[in-house]
Formats: sequence, C-alpha cells, structure tokens
Amino acid sequence: SIVTSQIITNVSPYLAQLLGRLRQGSMIISHENLFLMEVIPAAYIAIAANEVEKASDVKLIHFDPIGAYGRLFVSGSVESAKTAQRAAEEKMAEMAEKSMREEM
Repeated sequence: SIVTSQIITNVSPYLAQLLGRLRQGSMIISHENLFLMEVIPAAYIAIAANEVEKASDVKLIHFDPIGAYGRLFVSGSVESAKTAQRAAEEKMAEMAEKSMREEM
C-alpha cells in the first residue's frame, strides 16, 4: 500500500544538497521538481520504480527497497513528475487488487 506519494516543485538548494548526500542515482539540481513515494512492503518500490521509468522522462535520484518502507525519489519536469506519480499509483493499485483476489 502507498504510504506517501508527493510532488515537490522547485526544490530549494538546501534540500537538493541534503538529497545529494543520500542519493544512489543522479543528482537533483536546485529548482528541479521531485516526485517521492513510500510504499509497504518495501520490495514493491522496485515495481513502482520500473513503471515510473517506463512511463515518463525522469531521473532516478534515490531508490531504497530495503526495510519497512520502500522509498523512491525521481526528478523531472512537473508534467513528467505527474506522469510518474500516476503510473506508480496505478501500478500499486493494480498490485493491491491482485493481492486481494489471491487472498479470496
């Protein structure tokens, strides 16, 4: 299930610096837009990241599929971030629906 799904527009230089310290992908530059998502279970974020990269033109900033929550940070234009958010949320809804059907 989705814990958080947000778009932050016009990232401040300070936030860009903080995100640069923990990144495992590309760097985010100040004044770019950031889409972030957290899901439970953590492994599902790998599926969301795959959908995001297929659906939109974004840069992968951070990806963490280990622990209680899976986290994904990507940057791009506002339109790309919205497309990424929509693709990830649709895939997570599809996964939840499939999981419910299997439980029945």
